[in-house]
Formats: sequence, C-alpha cells, structure tokens
Amino acid sequence: METIIQKIEASVADIVEYASMHAERYERYCDECDKPSHSYNHERANTLFKAAERYAEYSVDAAESAGLDPKIVTYSCWSFLDRYKS
Repeated sequence: METIIQKIEASVADIVEYASMHAERYERYCDECDKPSHSYNHERANTLFKAAERYAEYSVDAAESAGLDPKIVTYSCWSFLDRYKS
C-alpha cells in the first residue's frame, strides 16, 4: 500500500520531470528560431514547440492533480501556457 509520503514524492517527481522536459524542448525551439533563415527548419521548430506545450500541460495537470497551485509550483509551464493560449 502506497503511503501519503510516497504519493507526494511521486507527484513531485512527475511535476519536475514534465517541467524539465518542457524547458528542454522550449530551449531547443528557441535555438531553432534563432538560426539564420538559410538553416532554420520550420517543421522542426513547430514540432519542438508542440512538445514544449504538451509537457507544460502535463506539468500543470500533475500539479493540479496533487492539489497544488500550478501558478506557484510550476510557474514557467503555467506562464508558457498562459502566454500561448490558442
């Protein structure tokens, strides 16, 4: 049987993993966008942006599922989603 501490640890691990994956994909997206036009790859940039968006959503969802405020716990992911709302 899983203890409360184990549940909290698992939730925090998920939040951290998703936020880290978001940051990595968003950084790679920014790097792609900073390339000169002759080497810029729009398809790659779009794929990286969508991955960053997906991991930000996962991180925010994990924080909410744990009963935490994503605006505080995973601010970079929350603000990314707020900034790029469809």
